[in-house]
Amino acid sequence: MPKQISEITVAYWSTKGLGAPLRQMVLYAGVPLKCVFYKTTAVKTHEGLSVNGSHWTEAKPALQELNPLINLPYIEVDEEDRRVVFTQSIACMAIIGRKLGMMGFNEMENGQCEQLLCEIMDVRNKMVEFAYTHHENQKQVAGELFDATMVASKGSFKKLENWLESKRASSTNRYLVGSEATAADFALFEMLGQYAEMIHFFELVPCKNKKPEEILESCDKSNLANLYEHFRNSPKMERYFQSLLSDLPFNNKSASFGSGKGGERWNAEIDLDSTPELIRFD
Repeated sequence: MPKQISEITVAYWSTKGLGAPLRQMVLYAGVPLKCVFYKTTAVKTHEGLSVNGSHWTEAKPALQELNPLINLPYIEVDEEDRRVVFTQSIACMAIIGRKLGMMGFNEMENGQCEQLLCEIMDVRNKMVEFAYTHHENQKQVAGELFDATMVASKGSFKKLENWLESKRASSTNRYLVGSEATAADFALFEMLGQYAEMIHFFELVPCKNKKPEEILESCDKSNLANLYEHFRNSPKMERYFQSLLSDLPFNNKSASFGSGKGGERWNAEIDLDSTPELIRFD
């Protein structure tokens, strides 16, 4: 990683979601981080409470002048002699990854990172579909998602478990690619945490009082459990876990799962979003 990297801005909703891996990468590398948060609010209508994203709606036009493709998340980084805004989550991870030396150290490793980011996005999209759809029998649908991704022989987590198992033949480290952390590890770490929360919340396996890595171990995913535990206990992740970033909900307030604490749904009448608009880490 180059010695001098100026502050990197990561802007996203006041949730973990697609913003968390980006924030984690910058803090892990020890680079100055500026977190910008856009909050949704509850608005009373004749049909009840609805979620309003006006903070982002108001900010978007000015940002479109900088990048017509603008969406959340977006990042702001130094490119040559000026600050540039990029958007699209996988692109943002790849851009930050290249700046921080977290996209592999050769063309092969770079390609492996890219394909893993796409695989992890596939499993994230399944979670998003579940979390943002209001099901009558949510536990049943959660069980179906669990079976499809964590249990099935062709499920994404089974494939990722097998990827790590094949890598163990030539390496003893716990990373997805090469011998050091890459963007793919942070994307996977975030999704493992959210799936573990779903498994715990709906009691899909016996997991009372278990840590996420212990839940993954219970699902016969020892390699994924080891990766999660390694990152959770890494000294380089301390700043993240000691900050409010680690306490943010996984999903936005309109989600029926993971928009509150511990998998609960956000209660617009009693739950306040006290996240500041901006936090800096030097």
